[in-house]
Amino acid sequence: MTQRNLEPRNKPVQERALKQIENILNTTAQLLDQVGQDDLTTILVAKHAGISVGTLYHYFPNKYAIMYALAEQWVNEMQKAIEELEAESIEQQSIKIFVEFSIQRIMKVYLNQKGLLPLVQAMYGVPELQGLDEKHDEIVIKGMARMFQRLGIS
Repeated sequence: MTQRNLEPRNKPVQERALKQIENILNTTAQLLDQVGQDDLTTILVAKHAGISVGTLYHYFPNKYAIMYALAEQWVNEMQKAIEELEAESIEQQSIKIFVEFSIQRIMKVYLNQKGLLPLVQAMYGVPELQGLDEKHDEIVIKGMARMFQRLGIS
């Protein structure tokens, strides 16, 4: 399989362009829930986003680039959640309280991401997205390991 270009074509700086990117990402997430990654196309995304395909291609070269940006956004949210958990004074918490608190915070990241199941499947199955799957795993595993160590769990 050939490597697809996943680099955004243009890095938006103006508010209008940033909103357009957000619209494309939100539309893609909703469509992933509805049609899955196999039936997702740039034409479908553009149509549902209310933009031309040319406008979509101005920002993203293909559907995998959109999915990469969406997955990257989700992984960054997971990183933020783990960092917030690590910033807590967990040493004084019981294991039960720590686990409940951690689950609530991490579940928020999972529940806030539309189209998560097809996105995670793509992260696992599409070679160009697998690095983000590995990054996600590393963030969660290493972060939780550090917190368990602080709690005296080995």
